[in-house]
Amino acid sequence: MRSHMSFAFVAALLAAGCGHAEKTPIVAPGVAPVEDASSVAFPAAAGADLHPEALNVESSDGKGDETIKGRAHAKGFIHADLLHVWQAFQDPDTVADRRKLDHWTVDKNVETGFDVSFRLHATTKATLGASLGFDMTLRQSATLGTAAAPEQVNCYAQKTDGNSWIGPLLDSAVLIALDDGNTSIELVRHGNGEIYDEGDAKQYVQDLYDSVKAKAKGLALPTY
Repeated sequence: MRSHMSFAFVAALLAAGCGHAEKTPIVAPGVAPVEDASSVAFPAAAGADLHPEALNVESSDGKGDETIKGRAHAKGFIHADLLHVWQAFQDPDTVADRRKLDHWTVDKNVETGFDVSFRLHATTKATLGASLGFDMTLRQSATLGTAAAPEQVNCYAQKTDGNSWIGPLLDSAVLIALDDGNTSIELVRHGNGEIYDEGDAKQYVQDLYDSVKAKAKGLALPTY
């Protein structure tokens, strides 16, 4: 469900300069998932295909947790090997929320101790009468195997700066190499703020899956 505040009201507040810049320290020490995506199962086998290329998504509101307005869990499979799937996750254009963002720039190697890290300096589309700026910091590491030959990769992302109207954003992904050469993917997103809700969380994990799948196969990214 959408926030109880109307878009017109939010737009008026944004135009009046409401919201403020806020820096948020990374809450996780490494690349552990935001939480266990226990509310959703992996897609069932389709005939002889034990790992069909599909994504199951479950979403909810905060269920009483006032720090979360939108929560999404997703599990699926991509018919590409883990190295190519991880390379897709390392592309800022692939993981950016292109449906909501107008433009973004990237700083690479912003944190030590991880195989990959970068920061997106993003600006939202002016769909509510104003554009909002914020930063997302992303960490990725092979947690099994090596960076050159990974068996499992964990990815963690968090909003670390920007307009308070966007609210906290937390993302995680767990990518695992399967025996048949395909990759399993497990996604979690938490969102909050006056312009963020359950529907946005559900849409983002589906968009992310579609984008990563396309990039891993050498195809053009979806456009919105």
